[in-house]
Amino acid sequence: MSSGVSFPRILLLAVIVIVFSEAIKIALNFLLDIVIFLFPAFSHDLFRVLSSFLFHTLNIFGLFFMCVVNIIALIFSVAWTILPWVVGCILLKILIWDSDPFSPPRTYAAGL
Repeated sequence: MSSGVSFPRILLLAVIVIVFSEAIKIALNFLLDIVIFLFPAFSHDLFRVLSSFLFHTLNIFGLFFMCVVNIIALIFSVAWTILPWVVGCILLKILIWDSDPFSPPRTYAAGL
């Protein structure tokens, strides 16, 4: 097995970094909501505090959504970067070798 850096490993690392950073944002936002909005609930208007807490809880779901959006954006960015090279390789194979790029390679018997 190769221990070198490969493209799938880099892509996996990027997805892990995005998910981990968004998870940290979600956890910190949730802890901040608990500290700011639940502890004053005993001394202030409970309805105002709970409605504000629910608003920030919905914001946490927004962070989950943004995590998914960031991963999709990463995938499209990588695909957009690779697409010209893939199309170029297929066109070169069609133009130079004049064959179907999706067919298996031809094998030639000796003497033919």
